[in-house]
Amino acid sequence: KSIHGGGGRGTVKVADVSRPEDGSADPILVATRRAMMETGRTDGIYAELALDLAGASLYQLEMEVDGGMVVDGGRLVYFNSRNQKMIELGFSEEELVKFLPSEVYQDCIHATKTIAEFSKYEG
Repeated sequence: KSIHGGGGRGTVKVADVSRPEDGSADPILVATRRAMMETGRTDGIYAELALDLAGASLYQLEMEVDGGMVVDGGRLVYFNSRNQKMIELGFSEEELVKFLPSEVYQDCIHATKTIAEFSKYEG
C-alpha cells in the first residue's frame, strides 16, 4: 500500500506471500512495483494484513502502539472490490471481538508488538 495512493490507487492485495519455488517473481516485489507505478512514487510503501474471514468482505484491522505498548482495541476498515477504503470504525477490545475471532485479534496484538519491538517504534 502506498501512502501516496487514494481511491484504491497504490493498493495491491497479495493472496500468497510465499516465495515461489519455481523461480518466478517474488509476489511482494511484484506488488511493491505495481503500487509504485500506480502512484509514480518510490517512497512510502507499507504492508497491512487483510482479514479474509470466511463469508466476509475485505477487511483490515489497524492496531496502534503508544509508548511501546499495544493500545487496547483497534479499527476495522472495510474496502470495496476496487480496494477503496469505504469506512473505518474504532472499537474497544470488548467490542472488537464481537466482529472477528478472538484468536485473530490476539495474533494481531502479537504481530503489532513484534513489529514495534523490531522497529523500536514508541508511538
